Amino acid sequence: MNKNLFRASAVLASLLLTAGLAAAQPAPPREGAFADSYVEIIPFDETPEAAFTAYRDGKDVERHIGDFEGQLLVVNFWATWCAPCIEELPDLDALQAERGGEDLQVLTISNDRGGAAQVLPFFEQHGLTNLDVYLDPKSELAREFQVRGLPTTFIVDSQGQVVGRIEGIAPWSGPEAHALIDFYLEGRHLEE
Repeated sequence: MNKNLFRASAVLASLLLTAGLAAAQPAPPREGAFADSYVEIIPFDETPEAAFTAYRDGKDVERHIGDFEGQLLVVNFWATWCAPCIEELPDLDALQAERGGEDLQVLTISNDRGGAAQVLPFFEQHGLTNLDVYLDPKSELAREFQVRGLPTTFIVDSQGQVVGRIEGIAPWSGPEAHALIDFYLEGRHLEE
């Protein structure tokens, strides 16, 4: 067998093995445009560093992702100067209003350097009444999450594992988003 044919066979075998392993893992619901178009399962096994990286709330209190242990988190990185972020925030506000509580929290974390002085008036001006203000003006938490652009949203399950990433705008107030939230709230991603 020549070297090129051997290499091609090895690559094909590797791809088939990878596809088989991926098929064996539970996946988020695929009916509906949200999961098909938006969710990317990412290679984080857990977020230990991010869980302990400090960020601030709107009252200048130090917070950590780990403060929300046991809850499903929708962690959105955004900024006031980011037009797509501004477009997405009302849907995140609606998601928090409709589904937020003991089991689910939507954390919108601003990367604005101006901090609360910039973000609090922005929330008021845009009628964002259901979201709490969280600040990461030096982008330290964003670096831990390996954010490549804004907006970027991560889904962190109740066990603190990052189970999905969405880069860009997503329609968080639609039924497909709610189905995705239910999938993770019910722990179906943990089934074997």
